[in-house]
Amino acid sequence: MRTTRLILPVLAVLIGIGLLWRFFFADASRDELFLYCGAGLRPAVEEIVGMFIEETGMPVRVDYNASSLLLGRMKVSRSGDLFIPGDEYYIDRAAAEGLIEASWPVAEFVPVIMVAKGNPRNIRGFEDLLREGVRMGLADARTAAVGRTARLIFAKNNISKQQIERNLVFESVTVPELATNVELGHLDAAIVWRPVAARASQAEYVEIPPELNVTAPVPVAILSFSERQEQARQFVEFIRSEKSMAVFQRHLYDPPGSNVNFEQGVTSHGLSVK
Repeated sequence: MRTTRLILPVLAVLIGIGLLWRFFFADASRDELFLYCGAGLRPAVEEIVGMFIEETGMPVRVDYNASSLLLGRMKVSRSGDLFIPGDEYYIDRAAAEGLIEASWPVAEFVPVIMVAKGNPRNIRGFEDLLREGVRMGLADARTAAVGRTARLIFAKNNISKQQIERNLVFESVTVPELATNVELGHLDAAIVWRPVAARASQAEYVEIPPELNVTAPVPVAILSFSERQEQARQFVEFIRSEKSMAVFQRHLYDPPGSNVNFEQGVTSHGLSVK
């Protein structure tokens, strides 16, 4: 009887792991495109994916999460078709692992300082983030693109790690989690992407002057092990179309740094793209 009691929970755990593996990694029927997408891109990409499905009838399944976590999943599973991280840095890392066939620019992330509605701590710039008593939050640089970018911004402005850590009270895995903590009043300020801050009803944001800021190019990539290369390329063309660009801009994602067409924008990391 005791053995049975022990086996049943173990079986339940194994079944749960199997279901999670199937959801995230299994290639299943291959009747759908699988897209790995950075969590901070969800508002625009969710809308664009809906438009794509409606127009083409092609199903798309999306895993929204921190860019670094998505990269890890791809390395383990060697399955999926497309990758849209929050920074091209993750495309370079994926390419070094042989996971990327080709990539194209789709948008650009601009960091801002997110503060509580009404900006009660009167935070206007970096010097205010470093004031005594200010509760600052950042995304973890190991998991989220905005966390890595925030550290680059501080380095650019000669702000040391010691200065940052004096007021750093929270590190999140993803940027939406960070924004939520500002809205709930757990943080006085955080560095997030502009689109994330703009859609928060209980917060506002302070722009960082361009000469002090570091932006993050957002690419879309076709994965080297995709078994639906033609359909994946069709999605790339769609997400880089004028109507998709309009969705990105309506959600306050900036357009790519260079205005190039589909063929000119390609960066080949593996097989030649024709």
